[in-house]
Amino acid sequence: MKGISIITCSRNLDLRKGLLENIKETIGIKEYEYIAVDNTENKHSLASAYNQGSAESKYSILCFVHEDARFLTQDWGSIVLKKFEDTSLGALGVAGSTYIPGDKAWFALGRPFTQGQVVHKLPRGEQLDRYGEARQDTGVVVLDGVCIVTTQKIAKELQFDEKTFDKFHFYDIDFTLRIAQKHKVIVTYDLLLQHASPGSFKEEWKQYLNKFKEKHKTILPYTKLKAVPAATGKWKSYSYDSTKEYPKVLVGCPTSFHKEHCLQEYVRAVKSLTYPNYDILLVDNSPDDKYMERIRKENIPVLKGPYYEGARDRIVASRNLLREQALKQGCDYLLSLEQDVIPPSDSVERMLQSQKEVITGIYFNKVNEKGVTKLTPLAYKISGQKKDELPLMKPLSEQELWSNKVVEVISAGLGCLLIHKNVLKKITFRYDPEKEAFDDRFFFIDLYNQKIVPFADTSIKCKHFILNRPYKWEDIKK
Repeated sequence: MKGISIITCSRNLDLRKGLLENIKETIGIKEYEYIAVDNTENKHSLASAYNQGSAESKYSILCFVHEDARFLTQDWGSIVLKKFEDTSLGALGVAGSTYIPGDKAWFALGRPFTQGQVVHKLPRGEQLDRYGEARQDTGVVVLDGVCIVTTQKIAKELQFDEKTFDKFHFYDIDFTLRIAQKHKVIVTYDLLLQHASPGSFKEEWKQYLNKFKEKHKTILPYTKLKAVPAATGKWKSYSYDSTKEYPKVLVGCPTSFHKEHCLQEYVRAVKSLTYPNYDILLVDNSPDDKYMERIRKENIPVLKGPYYEGARDRIVASRNLLREQALKQGCDYLLSLEQDVIPPSDSVERMLQSQKEVITGIYFNKVNEKGVTKLTPLAYKISGQKKDELPLMKPLSEQELWSNKVVEVISAGLGCLLIHKNVLKKITFRYDPEKEAFDDRFFFIDLYNQKIVPFADTSIKCKHFILNRPYKWEDIKK
């Protein structure tokens, strides 16, 4: 029967009731049942409780979940049923790994192996642990037991190994590893859960690790990766408040091999952003794939943009590809962050706090005035009547720049510009071949014609790589 059976092993009546109420509020479908296997007298291991719940279930999809977990995603039941329309899918979860060595916890490997995200409820407050970087459904070989969703058929065929794993450890890793050998197993970022327990890794855990290693010694280490990356890095944690909404932001820009000199610092900057709900995407428009492969080595998502002889054609096509991806992925904002612009780590939340449709951070460029090189901010205010499609303008004054306030502007660059999805739907990036200006100029012309007012947050001051560039700008702007 089509629907979802939610199965939990319950040792606490309050937690059991709390999970049921949470499911009622969030699941979004009518065809579900809640099976709480009573374990108040410690008669069950998790494996035996889950097998009992599986035997009692009536729906085609089974969701095994800890009773101290809470679903934060609305209508998650519909999301799950949609995923299992793929008949090759054997199981999905919210956290797991693409590689299991057999001598460590799955999450100890770090990125790029770890995948998923979970909000942990800790004594000091909530914390979002994001194990992976690119938030898209990812094939893994093991899932964490906080939430495992599979089919009734698979659960009854393979079953949890309650004989070997007769406590509360490794039942999940063993079960999903066996599923992964026959079916597709994924971590999805479309579900977000809060979990009240970070887990226990005391002496008993080590004993069950040894049991796991002995059982699977003929296949460990196990992965379906064609090549196992040597470099690893720790997953990231963010301060979080599950009572708040966090608009989804896509951070990225067009790029090319000319910007390789600042790639590593850019990577460090975008990975250090403290906002908890953002993705990264670069669009490479180099003439070959060498720079795109270089970006991928940094574990940064990248698409190949079209190459044209003219720089403006390359940049506009790539930026529109980025715009299309932001809209396609359901992002609320696009942060256009050029690869040679390095923002403060809390820039995204500060920009969002202003609640503006278009807002820029501050960065500077070199200008030559009468033989004197000066730094000028790429943020301008009106200084006169309209002339040549935009009013006359001048850079923000020193007083305005150091006021650390949000101020209205008429134009800026695209180096650190947050753009709401409603604006992206109305305006595509373009340029005029009859004029020398690039797409940033025409973006602000289109804003002006649409009567959309841009702003600048002068408290956000960014580093800009304008000194000692290994190329001449004239070589790019052809």
